[in-house]
Amino acid sequence: MKITHIRIENFLGARAVDLDLAAPVALLAGSNGAGKSSVRDGIALALTADLGRVGLKKDAPQLITDDADAASVVLNTSAGEVAVSISRGGRIADSLKGVELPAALPYVLDGQRFARMSTEERRAFLFGLMGLSAGSDEVRKRLAAHGCDVKRVETVLPLLRAGFDAAAKEAGAKAREAKSAWREITGETYGEKKADGWTPPPAPAITDEALQAQAAALEAAEAALADANQDLGALQSRQQQHQEAQQRAAGLREKAARRSRIIEKLERDRADLAEWEPKLSRVQSAAAPRVGLVHDLARELNAVVNEVVASGESLNLDGAWSALGDYEKQHGRIAQTTQHDAEMAPKLEQYKKAVALYRSAVVNDERDLAEADAAAAALAQLEQSGPAAAAGDVEAATKRAADAKAAKVAAAAALTQLQEAHRAARQAQEKAARAAAAHQAVGAWTAMADALSPGGIPGEILSDALGPLNERLMASALATEWMRVGVGPDMEITVGSAARPYALLSESEKWRTDAMLAEAIAHISGLRLLVLDRFDVLDLQGRSDLFGWLDQLAEDSELDTALVFGTLKSLPAQLPETVSAHWLEAGVAGEIRRAA
Repeated sequence: MKITHIRIENFLGARAVDLDLAAPVALLAGSNGAGKSSVRDGIALALTADLGRVGLKKDAPQLITDDADAASVVLNTSAGEVAVSISRGGRIADSLKGVELPAALPYVLDGQRFARMSTEERRAFLFGLMGLSAGSDEVRKRLAAHGCDVKRVETVLPLLRAGFDAAAKEAGAKAREAKSAWREITGETYGEKKADGWTPPPAPAITDEALQAQAAALEAAEAALADANQDLGALQSRQQQHQEAQQRAAGLREKAARRSRIIEKLERDRADLAEWEPKLSRVQSAAAPRVGLVHDLARELNAVVNEVVASGESLNLDGAWSALGDYEKQHGRIAQTTQHDAEMAPKLEQYKKAVALYRSAVVNDERDLAEADAAAAALAQLEQSGPAAAAGDVEAATKRAADAKAAKVAAAAALTQLQEAHRAARQAQEKAARAAAAHQAVGAWTAMADALSPGGIPGEILSDALGPLNERLMASALATEWMRVGVGPDMEITVGSAARPYALLSESEKWRTDAMLAEAIAHISGLRLLVLDRFDVLDLQGRSDLFGWLDQLAEDSELDTALVFGTLKSLPAQLPETVSAHWLEAGVAGEIRRAA
């Protein structure tokens, strides 16, 4: 970027500056308070909208010279006119508003800016300056070269869109999760050496054959117990049956002994019943009203027979007498229909009770006889059953059952102990395997986090591309005969063959280092613009080296514009043709000053 004219009015200490920059290099000098820094800040404001000395836009009016109503900066550049103005009311008019500015521009306008950045900021800036790309394919390839797990790599790559730092933090978080998992598995604090080959306390090894043998022993004990219980149950059942039979036998004998008496009573009761049932029938017939054809015929036949007998007629009345006899057997003597009420009714209930009593007695006798017969049969069966189980046999069977149960309990306990030991051994193996997997995950994620950290792949990529920057710095050191400046993969700035850190340099060494870094950035970015302030920290030889270097850059067309500011007593007497000198006093410089 070439600047051909600078016009500044009422901006801080620059009241009236109007400079034609005919030469590529311009020296702007003056005493303290002459307005040099104001000119520098005005140029930065016009090119980058950097308010510099105020942090907020509302404070922009403070940048206006005290007695003025507005401030303005106008630059004529190879890209056109650039202008900015600030009113006392706080309105800012910026011709570059909305225009995307080169990222490197602030670093060529302020030589110390690069050194002030953190290593992370430098890395990010140089990535952009060098046009470096950290595409997924390139990072994937480099992670593989670092030995990172392929599957884990794919989970982290999408985070690269947010930058290496986000991806590295994710990998680090995964490593911490894996450490936490290892602690949960082992119950111990994670340590890299401890975790390598970690195993839980040893557990006795139990083979499947031992488990099978003990299971078979338990099965045999259970079978022996079942047999012993079966034998004991049979003896106890036999003993109980015998006891119950003995208890029943007494009652059965008593019932069986009454059989003959029951038979005698049954026969008497049956005889009495046989006697009384016909009586009841006759009384029922006599007591019942004689109504009906049979009774009417009997009475009429009896009347006819009586008349024949009375008449003395010789007739065969055998059939009639036989029929009347049968009638009387069934119904009693022939009577009129009303004769039964007074004579037979009282006897009827008496006869009924007697017959019912004899019938009940017969039923009861028959039942008692059946029970006596059953008791006799049961007694005979009991007498045929074997003797009771011997007490010694029962005691022996009880002991065998108790011993078999104890053997089963012992076998079951032994099997449980073996199973628990076998399970503990298996769990120990599984725990060791899971701990090993967690440890492997810790290593894999840690390796990836390291690879994605600034000193890893980002540093490698940047180191591969730092060549042009360091080559330019080397060329500047040779041209100026100053100490060589370098930027390492760790983004540290070092100087000289001993690689002294920037922080240990003197003020003049830092100035020369900043100047060479700013020029390298101007060269690589293509801006070819350089603003160097306070060059007066250099001694005379250093100043001579500086202008000789800038002159050579201008002669080689590698520098469009260089603005050098410094506090001097007067302008130098001799300068190269590529350098124009301008004196500032009380905020005035250029044509206005010459006119005054």
